[in-house]
Amino acid sequence: FGSSGSSVKFLSGPFLQAMAKSKNHTAHNQSKKNHRNGIHRTRRPLRPSKKGQDQKMVRNAKFALKGALAKRQGADVWDKYVEKRDAGRDAVVEGWPGCYASPPGQALG
Repeated sequence: FGSSGSSVKFLSGPFLQAMAKSKNHTAHNQSKKNHRNGIHRTRRPLRPSKKGQDQKMVRNAKFALKGALAKRQGADVWDKYVEKRDAGRDAVVEGWPGCYASPPGQALG
């Protein structure tokens, strides 16, 4: 009845429609495929994320780690680290409250 797409084209009427699809999902063979290479636990990350942690603690942990690495590498590296750390502490930022070149209560200069 023609070479166009549908083979049911010649049937018409309200009762001659295609049947409804009955099966929407199946889990057949899925567990066999999953167990073929074994079921594994998920890998833990090398460094757990610090997202959502207290930022004051995160910054302190970062500085503590840098100091520990410098201490472990030897005296000359440690001395260089201390000089750089103390130079940063002694810097005075003009116009920023709470930034001191010396401890609070002492006169500058």
